[in-house]
Amino acid sequence: MTKPPVPQEGPELISLAFEVALDVHRGQKRKNTTIPYIVHPVGTAIALAKCGCPDHLVAAGLLHDTLEDTKLTLAELEKTFGEAIAVIVQGCSEDKSQGWEDRKRHTVHYLNKASQAIRYVSLADKADNISAIAHDYRRKGEKLWSRFNRGKGHQRWYYENLVVVLRDGKAGEPYRNLHRQFTQTVIAVFCSSERAKLESLLPIPKRRKDTGRPEYGSALSKAEKGMMARPGGSNYSLPVWPKYYPSKKT
Repeated sequence: MTKPPVPQEGPELISLAFEVALDVHRGQKRKNTTIPYIVHPVGTAIALAKCGCPDHLVAAGLLHDTLEDTKLTLAELEKTFGEAIAVIVQGCSEDKSQGWEDRKRHTVHYLNKASQAIRYVSLADKADNISAIAHDYRRKGEKLWSRFNRGKGHQRWYYENLVVVLRDGKAGEPYRNLHRQFTQTVIAVFCSSERAKLESLLPIPKRRKDTGRPEYGSALSKAEKGMMARPGGSNYSLPVWPKYYPSKKT
């Protein structure tokens, strides 16, 4: 009997993506922790679902690390889920045969011109990653950075440049809100003493019709509202590769 085709949208597609991700990531843990790895793809998918993304993007979020971190092949992924999802997952994957610097440099440049679908899944992926880092950073402080292949200086370069290349003023409000959340977390982790330097990366707030004043979302803290109101901050722009590439000594 011929196996019925996988639906392009719908709960069956998401359910199958979860089953595949759970199977291929079985036994894997998040870097130097006891947390099952599947928690990260699920977190990525939840972020996409909250943004109202179509089901194939949510499914791609569940599968986004399968090519990079498991034995699942691109041909197998495409056969099971179709070309559209396979292309998105491939676009979110890094070549682990390359060194850290080359991989991250490629990611930064690639995402700057990638399709909106790949950028959306990548943003949800990076937002979930930096949220996990922020959670552990509050508990472990600077000792946290020994967990990673590169130290805090390299990680800061990477995430600050992701903030730059993933910003999209023409995207819908859900994407901009997710990007703002991502930006705020990057600021909290890496720039607690330099918050004003990243203010120009936050989406420009809408102005109230009755007062003409900026209308900030409830997600903005008082400190961030003050930061965005300071004069001169908009003149700051983050240095992008290769001008601000950190040395290997961190």
